[in-house]
Amino acid sequence: MPDSAALYTGDLHVFFQDAFDEAVAARSSAPSVPVQSYLLGVLTTAAQPEQLVVADSLTLRYEAALRAAPARRFEDLRVLGDQILFTSSFFPEHLQRRGVDARYVTELGARAYRAASRLVVTTRASAIPDILDELAAGFRDFTALLHDVALTVLAGARGTADLVRLCEDWIRDRSEHTARLLRSRGVTLPNGGVLSS
Repeated sequence: MPDSAALYTGDLHVFFQDAFDEAVAARSSAPSVPVQSYLLGVLTTAAQPEQLVVADSLTLRYEAALRAAPARRFEDLRVLGDQILFTSSFFPEHLQRRGVDARYVTELGARAYRAASRLVVTTRASAIPDILDELAAGFRDFTALLHDVALTVLAGARGTADLVRLCEDWIRDRSEHTARLLRSRGVTLPNGGVLSS
């Protein structure tokens, strides 16, 4: 569980590190080490208050990024990919309420990373194209991973509304990670939270 004291010191990296490590450890396969570092950076950057606003249409922002001046295009596409990844992981209900299809959001985020990757001049010293390609190829899996991080952070909160949200998430997805978080909070799940076949 994340260390809530880290929030008071303003160190979001420390705050997210434990939750991220726990979510990665619970998976059967882990992203490459460079992608893990990148994803942790997405969490710490996107959680800044000035980054949390999702302003206009994602499609319009994608199209604007593609039309941006060459000097800005890479950064606009990469940041858009980061924001889509974070929003779809931490606030999927927000997108659902707006009627945005999750598959569409996943495809748009992957496209943004793929387009940014193509803009990078590949050199042996640069791992950025590989990281962006891995993010594009595994966008759905990385969204699920960061959603597990969000739930792990939520499990560390002690409010009733937070517990209710975890229960709702388990009812909807029946993920083993969410079941484990609920059991750690003392919640007894039907069949121990194990899905029956």
